[in-house]
Amino acid sequence: MFGQSLFDECLDLVRKWKPKNEYPNELKYRDDLMDFLHIHLNQSNNPSSGRRNIKIKKEASRSLCDIGVGNSQVGIELKKDLKTKSQINRLQGQIEDYEDDYSEGVIVVLVGKIDKYV
Repeated sequence: MFGQSLFDECLDLVRKWKPKNEYPNELKYRDDLMDFLHIHLNQSNNPSSGRRNIKIKKEASRSLCDIGVGNSQVGIELKKDLKTKSQINRLQGQIEDYEDDYSEGVIVVLVGKIDKYV
């Protein structure tokens, strides 16, 4: 994806991602998305440039997103079954905390049952 930032590549891939199953918890969605990103970000579309090796990792700290991509370039935060205003307010606070940790930005991915009216 020539000319795109890593953030734009991740955003495009997140939009294309379809979880393999309906999972009972957020962690399984995270692992499914990590596998998808790893495969698609590291495949080479250009045979002369070889394979890329973009890191996709589970973030370990409570003060970081669920998934880190690159060298702290992109954070991905998953939320399952977002239904209440208080959950949205908490998410907003988390994103504000995370913004300084990822140089290109943070992507929020909603999975499971989401109340679109909240």
